[in-house]
This record gives sequence, structure tokens and C-alpha cells, in this order.
Amino acid sequence: MQVKRIIQQMFPPWLIRTSFFVAILSPIITNIPTQIDPLATVTLTYSENTLKQKNLYESNPSFYVNHSAAFHKDAEIIFLNEALSAEHIAVTSDGNIAFTGLRDGRIVYFHTDNIQKGLFNFTRIGKDIISTAEPKRSCGLPQDEAICGRALGMAFASSELFNSYTSKLQSPSYFPGKEIMLVADAYQGLFLVDAKGNKILLFDSAQNGTTPIKLKFLNSIAVAKSGYVYLTVTSLIFGRNQVLLDVLKGEPTGMLLEFNPKEEKVTILRDGLQEPNGIVLTKDEKYLLISSTNANKIIKYSLYDKTLRDFAFAAGKADNLEIVTIEKVNHSPRDVLLIGITAPHQKALQWMWTDKTARKMLYLMPPQLFMAYLKKVSCSFTIVDIETGDLLYVMVDPLGRNPFTSGIQKIGDYFYFTSWNHASMLRVPVKAINELF
Repeated sequence: MQVKRIIQQMFPPWLIRTSFFVAILSPIITNIPTQIDPLATVTLTYSENTLKQKNLYESNPSFYVNHSAAFHKDAEIIFLNEALSAEHIAVTSDGNIAFTGLRDGRIVYFHTDNIQKGLFNFTRIGKDIISTAEPKRSCGLPQDEAICGRALGMAFASSELFNSYTSKLQSPSYFPGKEIMLVADAYQGLFLVDAKGNKILLFDSAQNGTTPIKLKFLNSIAVAKSGYVYLTVTSLIFGRNQVLLDVLKGEPTGMLLEFNPKEEKVTILRDGLQEPNGIVLTKDEKYLLISSTNANKIIKYSLYDKTLRDFAFAAGKADNLEIVTIEKVNHSPRDVLLIGITAPHQKALQWMWTDKTARKMLYLMPPQLFMAYLKKVSCSFTIVDIETGDLLYVMVDPLGRNPFTSGIQKIGDYFYFTSWNHASMLRVPVKAINELF
């Protein structure tokens, strides 16, 4: 019954009626002037295996979601009304402290062995706008993100790889393992942060030929052992607080960047990408896996020959990525890719995201209406085989406790779920995923 309810939520009658409504009123909608002019219908392309996985999922979604209730049976909500739209989590090398960025610009931390203590303020990239002139105004609204800061990607790295920058800090303090933290602020660039919260800007623009490009939507980070930093830029047109407009515009302007800290050099590895979002290095550090959010897929970039290809069908709007090893008694270890899913894949919904007229209609709708629908159907995450790219599981919490999932990360004996549009996290014991294999 729970699987049936999930499927009914994913394909509600109103969505079918809306699709019919768009088809009938298409000539009228097309001629209504709007702030943005969507491109022609967006054509999403898939490799043979990715298309095969997509078709398999669409033909029998219940096959992939039928373990959802069992997986979530021991889930618990944590940091209620504290974790305000938390994004990626970065954990110190000793595993004791975890950091994340919130929608009000704060970077906070918690003790992994005692979450009951709650979240503690650490620093922020931007400025707190609380003022006596406007006592009711404070950080947390989308329009203030560029001022307050919005930390998205976060990672730790050896301070020795960034000596030219740490030398500019006055008496720098280090995290365990003599590490520093790297923070990708969506609007203000990539920062180096020490253990006291002191920060220094590494870069906030990229050079395309002779033209400097100010970055408006820096997103996720992956750091190689060599110190090279790889980052996604989701859009060159819109900021993070206008991400819906970027989807409705439909223009692939995303980029993949490489930052060499020793040479202090930023290189554009790829441009013209369709909403690149989460990023992770494979364990051998030969490839980058990148979520292409609007295309509902994961792409694979080779650091050896600089080629880019499809890797997996994500079964939803893919966000942050995590590679974990499944370990069971009497079984060989198995690596899988965990994909945070902000909204599940639906045929009708995907048509609305890609059709020009449908996207224009979504622009004309009150955003609260569409977001309210997405909140009801949001997935938790999907699991993909790291070797083949085959879709293994699609996990949907029957109770909807973590809508708009931005990521899932293993910390100690638990998986932590974050959400880019919810004021809490979800925690699930690691044993829940081991029981799937």
C-alpha cells in the first residue's frame, strides 16, 4: 500500500490535467510577455545505457521504490528548526566535527558523537544584515543571499597545498590533520577558511579566453590528493536564488572548473553544461562524476583524456553526490553512488520542464504552488552501481520527512540527509543500506 501511495503521489491527477491545459492554451501562453523568454523545447539526450535505465524505471517505478519504507523505518529527524536549508556536509579528518552551510549565510557545525547539543555558529562568508534601522530584517531571504552569503560546496584539504594563501592569514589555525576548509559560496567565490573562521578569497571569476567571467552560481567542490580543486558552476545567467528561472530559461551555461592552488590558476575544463550541480572524484581520482540536474542524469568526466560522457540515469533532479562502500559479512565490499534527489523523475513533470510553452506557464504560476507540489513528492535519494552506472534503488520516504533532498552523506554509523528547502535533517542508520545488498 505504501508503494501504491508513493506512485499515486508521483502521478497526481492535477498534473495530467495541467498538461492537457497547457496543450489547449498553448497559442495564448506563447504570446504572453514575460521577464525571461524560454528557449525552444529543451532536448535531453542520453547514452544507450542511460536511456535503457530511464526506460526501465519509467516502465516499472515500483520495482525501484519498494524498499523505501523498510529503509526509512528507523529514520529520525534531527536539528529541527535549526538546519535551515542545509547543503553539503564536510567532516574533519578525525570524524568528530561536521560543518554545513545554511540559507541565512551561516556556516555551522555539530559534534558527530553528540548531536543533541545542536548546531553551533562557526563563521559566515557574507555579512549579517541585522540593523537597528530595520529591526525585522535579517539574513535568510533569497533576495539577501548575495549579501549574507550562501555556502554550498565544502571540503577539507591539506594546508601544505595552500601555503601561498595560508601565509596571508595572521596566525592561521588548522583543523585536525593540519587541514584547512574550502568553501564555495554561490555568489562570492571559493574561500579558504581556517579553524578560527578566518577566511581568504581564492578566486571569484574565471577567464574565458581574454574575457573574465564573474561567477554567479558556484556550487560543489571535489578536492584531489594533489590539491587540485574541481568545482561546478551551475549557471552563468542566474544566481542560486533564481535557480527556478535558470531551469525555465533552459539555456545550458554551466561550467566545470579546475583550480591549481600552487599556480593560483583557474581553468575552464568544460562549458555549456546543463545545470551541473554535485561533484565527486572516483576513488582512483581518474574521473569526476557530476550531476546534471535538469537532465536527471550523472555525467562522467575523464581527467586523463578530458572526455565527457553519460554515466547514469538519476531518476530525479540530482544534487550532491557521495560514493560509499557497502560492507557485509561474507560479501565482497561494493562501491555505490548515492545521489541526493530534490524532485523525482516523472514523465509528465519532465515534459513540463523541457517544453517551451509549459516552462513559460510555470513561470506565470505562483512559485509557491509548484513548490508545494514538489514538497509532497520529493525523493530522498537514489543508489547507482559505481561500475556499470545501473540504477539500483530509488528511495522515497513515505512520511516525507526530508523534502528537496540536497545530499546524503555517511558520517560514522549514520547517513545524514540534508535539504536545500527544509529546516531540519534526517538521520538513518548505516545498517539500513547494508540490508539492501
